[in-house]
Parts: sequence; C-alpha cells; structure tokens
Amino acid sequence: PGRYEEGEPGSPLIALETAARHLHRITEAVEFWFIERDEERLAHLVREIEALNLPKNFEISPLLGEFDAVVRPKLEAAARTGEQFGPTFAFIDPFGFSKIPMTTVKLLLKNRSCEIFVNIMVEPIN
Repeated sequence: PGRYEEGEPGSPLIALETAARHLHRITEAVEFWFIERDEERLAHLVREIEALNLPKNFEISPLLGEFDAVVRPKLEAAARTGEQFGPTFAFIDPFGFSKIPMTTVKLLLKNRSCEIFVNIMVEPIN
C-alpha cells in the first residue's frame, strides 16, 4: 500500500529507496512494476511515490490488477518473440498464500538473471 497505518514503508517504497541508495552502481534504466488489485491502495501508493525524490533513470509503472493477469501476457509475448527480460528481481507479495500461479512464476524464471522472492505471511496460513 505504500505506507502502512503506523507510518512504516511498504515493500514498494523500500525497494525504491534501496535502489536509490545504490545508484552509484546503476548505469541503466531500472524498471519497477508495482501491481495492486485495490484501486484505493494503488492511488495511495502513487501519492507516496510522487512524494519521493527519485533518480531520472527509474521507470515506475503502478499497475491496477492481479499479478497473473498483468504479468503473464507480458511474459507470453516476450516468449513468443524470444525477448529476454533484463536482470529481474520479482518480489511477489500476495497478501495471503493463494493466487500465485506457478506457471507464471515458471515463465519468469525462464529469463536469465531472474530471481523471485515470494512473501508468504504465516498468520493467514495458521
């Protein structure tokens, strides 16, 4: 959501701020896709991102939708043309433990230099 009720930053802000701290190592454009299924949370995230002073080579795409519905078509199109994504770190944070299609994860991992981190919160499983 960008920032939680107590003021702590969410994973999108942490990712942006961490990448910005390592700007001396980044020479190319860095693309960020932040996919959120809730329109209000996406709007909140956009406001939080706009308040940051980010480098010009950061390309930020806040996207409304479900992870699979947004990512899978892009991956399938790239696979058809033989296009490879650049080095990728995919942080999948589903707010639960369902709706993570492993076929989409498999498509992501077919790209070289791709790493995936799936955040699964323990409380909903318990």
